[in-house]
Amino acid sequence: PLDAARVFGQLAGLLRIPAAHETAIPAALGERLAAWLVADAGSLWRAVDDARRADANRNTHGATRLALLAADAPAFDERAVADRPAVDGEPGDIGWAGDCVDYDAAAAPLAGPLLGRLLLVQDAAAAYRLARDWPPGFAAVAPDGVVVHSGGLVEVSGGAAGDLLARESRRREATAALESVRSALAAAEAAAAEQ
Repeated sequence: PLDAARVFGQLAGLLRIPAAHETAIPAALGERLAAWLVADAGSLWRAVDDARRADANRNTHGATRLALLAADAPAFDERAVADRPAVDGEPGDIGWAGDCVDYDAAAAPLAGPLLGRLLLVQDAAAAYRLARDWPPGFAAVAPDGVVVHSGGLVEVSGGAAGDLLARESRRREATAALESVRSALAAAEAAAAEQ
């Protein structure tokens, strides 16, 4: 298990994706939305060792899937996306995901590189036309979740990443509702104490 004191959260919980892109971006990020951001490299390697031991104890040999990134990884440098393909004025271009998704500062080492190399486009045809000849590491994604990677690899999402994002959204809503109830309770208690 991860040491809760050393975990910032899962990537899905650290991103704020605009509603218009809630299908496309999870489709492109896939399982990486489940990646855990931990405090430092030491925490990361403790979690890796714990996962290996848990697999060995259950005799499952590699059944535990865990994606991790240490927050002390090199900071994301916006210049790293300076080599992005030129798309301004291209038909179908909506914009780079890194320019429209907000995320917690702690998530920058993970979110910055992932979102900075992902182009949002109007449809799958535009994704294919633009991304197939790009250099490695870039992708374009259509609103329906069709992802085209550099080189022309096309992926059609099965929705698991969207489920993770939906769970995170429900968790945020429940946390907000709980906080509202706590505030109302505190106000009622204060009013009762004044009587």
